[in-house]
Amino acid sequence: MVENFPLTNAQRNIWNIQKVNPSLAVSNLGGVGFFQFDYNFEFMSEVLNQIIFENDNFWLRFSELDGEPYQYFIENNQFDNFEELDFTGYSNEYINAYFTEQSKKIQQLENSKLYNFCIFKHGNGKVGVFAIVNHLIFDAWSFPLIVDQIIDKYTKLLKGESITNPKRQLYKAYLESLDFKKIEDKNEKGRAYFEQLYSEDFVLSELSNIPINRDDITGDRIFFNLTDLESQTVTEFCNNSKLSLAVLFESALFIYLSKISRQNSAITIGLPTLNRKGKERQILGMFIGMLPMTIDIQQDQDTLQDLFKAVQDKHKILFKHQSYSLSNIMKFLSASQGFDSGMFDVMFNYQNGKSESASKYHVKTRYYSNGTSEVPLVMMVNERDGESIEISYDYQINNLSLEEIEAFHSRILHVVKQIIDNSQQKIKDITIVPEDELEKINDFSKGISEDIGTQYVSQLFEEVAKLNPQKVASKDSTGTLTYKELDDKSNQFAHYLLEHGLKKGDRVCVCLNNDLNLMIVFWGILKSGGVYVPVDIEYPLERRKYIISNSQSKFYIANSINNEIKREKDNVILIDIKDLLGELFFYSTESLDIRFRADDSAYILYTSGTTGNPKGVENTHAGILNRILWMKQQLKFTANDRILQKTSISFDVSVWELILPHVIGAVQILCDLGTAKDTDYLKKLIISEEITCAHFVPSLLNVFLEDSVRTNLKKIVCSGEQLQYETVKAALMENPGVQIYNLYGPTEAAIDVTCYSVDKKALSNSIIPIGKPVYNTEIRIVNKEMKDLPIGVAGELVIYGIQVAKGYFGNEHLTQDVFGADSSRGGMRYYKTGDIAYWNRLGQLIFIGREDGQIKINGTRIEIGEIESQLLKLEGISDVSVVSRVINGKELLVAFYTGEKELSNMELRTSLLNTLPRKWVPSIFEKIEQMPLSNSGKTDIKKLKSYSIKLPISKNSKPKSKLESDVLELVKKILGVENLNVKSDLFANGLDSIKSIRVISELSKLGYHTDIEKLYQYVTVDELVEKGLTKIHQEAKAKEFELLKKEDMDMLFNMNRSEE
Repeated sequence: MVENFPLTNAQRNIWNIQKVNPSLAVSNLGGVGFFQFDYNFEFMSEVLNQIIFENDNFWLRFSELDGEPYQYFIENNQFDNFEELDFTGYSNEYINAYFTEQSKKIQQLENSKLYNFCIFKHGNGKVGVFAIVNHLIFDAWSFPLIVDQIIDKYTKLLKGESITNPKRQLYKAYLESLDFKKIEDKNEKGRAYFEQLYSEDFVLSELSNIPINRDDITGDRIFFNLTDLESQTVTEFCNNSKLSLAVLFESALFIYLSKISRQNSAITIGLPTLNRKGKERQILGMFIGMLPMTIDIQQDQDTLQDLFKAVQDKHKILFKHQSYSLSNIMKFLSASQGFDSGMFDVMFNYQNGKSESASKYHVKTRYYSNGTSEVPLVMMVNERDGESIEISYDYQINNLSLEEIEAFHSRILHVVKQIIDNSQQKIKDITIVPEDELEKINDFSKGISEDIGTQYVSQLFEEVAKLNPQKVASKDSTGTLTYKELDDKSNQFAHYLLEHGLKKGDRVCVCLNNDLNLMIVFWGILKSGGVYVPVDIEYPLERRKYIISNSQSKFYIANSINNEIKREKDNVILIDIKDLLGELFFYSTESLDIRFRADDSAYILYTSGTTGNPKGVENTHAGILNRILWMKQQLKFTANDRILQKTSISFDVSVWELILPHVIGAVQILCDLGTAKDTDYLKKLIISEEITCAHFVPSLLNVFLEDSVRTNLKKIVCSGEQLQYETVKAALMENPGVQIYNLYGPTEAAIDVTCYSVDKKALSNSIIPIGKPVYNTEIRIVNKEMKDLPIGVAGELVIYGIQVAKGYFGNEHLTQDVFGADSSRGGMRYYKTGDIAYWNRLGQLIFIGREDGQIKINGTRIEIGEIESQLLKLEGISDVSVVSRVINGKELLVAFYTGEKELSNMELRTSLLNTLPRKWVPSIFEKIEQMPLSNSGKTDIKKLKSYSIKLPISKNSKPKSKLESDVLELVKKILGVENLNVKSDLFANGLDSIKSIRVISELSKLGYHTDIEKLYQYVTVDELVEKGLTKIHQEAKAKEFELLKKEDMDMLFNMNRSEE
């Protein structure tokens, strides 16, 4: 009777991954040996058949019973007839391409042969063997073993000796020896170690700090070879330092990952464990496991020697616990911390291909990609006798490009070189950006160096006023001011301030409507040498009082003066705008000759912080002059423009709206109070006033574009939020001639510091960059140590240059936290924004979001902007905002949207599954009448998070069958939610991609099969049972293990070559 064996932990992991990814060859291992024996097909056939006969792992078959996989040995393994190929005259490129394609063929797992060999002629009449073997019966350690067996038997045949091995080691004996109870007892120590190690919050060590789709494991492999000199240098260093090659490259990897990490946490990579002892080292089969290696690097203190010792010590610990299962660690993290992501982005695999026989007979080996990579990156260092060191990478092709892998490889070698040059140095002194890449970053980082002179914006305005005295400068709903009128009246107000005791640098608080009076006051303050301090008229009284007090303002100008302000502000000169207008007649219209230094303060703008008191950002005359001159010249403004001023004066965008029109001789159109978010009013105003330029926060632009309307707009300037591809597309559809600019900048750096002019021809990507730096500005993307990060790696955006503010007025402590001067840049000031961004390969900045605003669900970083972009592409959706909410004790993604009609959760979820990682698909979709906007026109996220969510409650929700009842019970258990019924939306109750795998596994035990796509499509138990389950025995069988025909491969190869 055939004996059934349970799968080992390692086999079960492979089985599950292959089942979850049926369309990928996840479990294939492909390898080749180029032997220097003269070609003899019959000899090699005899050798391979004898090897298959003597190694019973080739006799293994796999099946399932009641959803539980098992393995068994067939009693008679027939001799194989091997395929014969002739590669005489073919290049190595062709041969490798052929075998790579073979390695990607999907094969049947159940009750089938799990291997195939072919024998080929290569070079000058030599023999080669290609093997494709399933990982269930074979591991990487087995490849050198089988090469040794081929050499041994082939040489014996050549000598006429017997090739039978009477002392063969059997995999079946290993399986029979497994005492799972003893293994479990032994693993108690492993469990104790790992649960203690990961008792605190576990943080994933990300490869690029950019949200990626880890569900998409489609992959490729690339090979690099060190030069002979590099190999010799590395080998000599390892020998002299008593380090293994593995420890050297693992240390380099840990250094790199620690340098790019934005977390103050230990670094974790994946490491294969041999999981063999004694005679098992000579058995072909699947033994290898996988465990996390975690090292806590203290950058300021640790030396390289500390790191070497830590890595070596970890190797010993992992060897001790090598039989412990990674899946057990994952279950612990899921149960204790709700962490349901993979534990590492990077795996490291050292492959010692050294073999006396392979070296003696000059055998060349190579292993091929099966078209997948379980994690974003697998780094493999291969060492063989007589050959240079080979480093190969498996990588997920939809998350990483070939160019990015090449760059990563260069960075690792850059770190290795520094280690070899000085192995006693501290880790903090090691850099991760090679010189050639740093040169590119330096080029990307710097805006145009422009001489802006010693003028200031009020001078520019006066010059324009003299040239265009009768031209309309500003217009509101009550009337207009010509340039001469505005110049004269602002001069009068400047004289008024001076005669009432204003000294240069005194602060003047302004609480006025966006109207003509505001423009008189604004220019008058700047001309007098005062510092403009705007206060939104909609601010609560306490906030207004705080700003007056904190800014130590000498004047307060308002539409009306509140009695409480009168009582409390004895030291402040209070000005009612109505009274002021009557008095200005008595003051001179002559220009003032007030001189400014570059670092004199021009305005203080209080940020609308979400907690605590607002901070007053003190910006300089040189900073705002630089910003205005850049915008005038680079965005090609002229005196023919008509520019809309609609932004509340409490937001920094208003500053350029106030200044720019009057330094270029354009017409400024001022919105009425309270109309900045009234899109119907804005449309009428833009059309009637023939406005050519307007600023929009993207959220408000979405609302503005909901109704079709053609305008005269030539420029749309966006900032304040991420700009989405769909928003740009809609804007261009309505206004084909418009140029859209995506700007970025904080209040702490004179409004905007980068700009991207949207290229209409390149709108194929949903990510709209924030562009390149403005004049005299430098942008660096840095790590925690303020060191440059590589291209494509996200870090904190730091601004250097003329536009950086002086700091927070009256708050030296906060100023020192985020502002500073860099001695290596001649004392240039910088501001640490707390925003996360990265450089793309074209030298454009890509904005990700606030460091403190990043969303993680189950340990996975979520790209909110990409989800919103994909939802906006769906017909009927006008605007969307995705937030995280805790519902039924679980953190879930909720998508709020506006539109013409309400779409079902299933429609939305199914659409998103075609374009997004499963983990990014929101659990709940909620239609609302209108997207709430803040005073600045941005989406009010805080208000969205306060909206109540009503989960649907259905009647007639009792199970109609035993199967429905059983399925309901198992999902209740997995989700940890008791009040479910058969019509409950499982995703709204916490089902996600990780829990889906557990549901699939548990359903198979009930004798039913489904897949993740069906779970996302049929989101209630009754729908799933009715439409999404099939009995396991009904599944169709795939093909047996076989190879592509060489003729087909020739055709494929030639097609690929012709496309290049």
